Amino acid sequence: MLKLWGKVRWILRGLKRTFRFLSKFWDDRYYTEVDMDRWRSLGAKIGKDVQIQHLKVDERFARLLEIDDEANIAEGTNIVLHDSSLNNIFGEECPVKFGKVRIGKATYIGRNAIILCGVRIGDYALIGAGALVINDVPDYGVAMGVPAKILGDTRDLKEKQKKQIEEQENSPFRFLRIKRWHERHKIMTNDEVEEAYQEFFKKVGW
Repeated sequence: MLKLWGKVRWILRGLKRTFRFLSKFWDDRYYTEVDMDRWRSLGAKIGKDVQIQHLKVDERFARLLEIDDEANIAEGTNIVLHDSSLNNIFGEECPVKFGKVRIGKATYIGRNAIILCGVRIGDYALIGAGALVINDVPDYGVAMGVPAKILGDTRDLKEKQKKQIEEQENSPFRFLRIKRWHERHKIMTNDEVEEAYQEFFKKVGW
């Protein structure tokens, strides 16, 4: 019986690796939804219209994760729900630490960010790519760096971009008006989104 169970586990691990490999070639929404459904079944609280790209989470502690509606988490993000560093150095004298992580509504987490246990990120916040978030981030907060520091307010960034749009002829940037990810994917196929990008590049001469 034990030998049979060992073979079953070996087959399941192989299927899991195969799925991860093939998922790279499929629509992002497909493998994202699979992961989210699994995490929900393990106790994670994940809202509506959430976009996740290959988020790293220890599934054993999924119940400690809360992601609010319309949050967007870029590829390579790592959410750490426990800290066993001191326990591994000093043993039982320093117990393993656990902490819930909450990501607020419509918040954007940049690529390869790391969020440590116990952190609460507010609504409409922005976490920069590669940031190491060890402290709470308020609503509309802009946090960047290692360790991450609050550097601004997303509402101010919005106003700054409006000025950039008005002056774009004299800047290195060009701007494409398009609905947010979860909105455009309800009304457009991936091919239609790609066509919109190509038309934009053609229009601006890139």
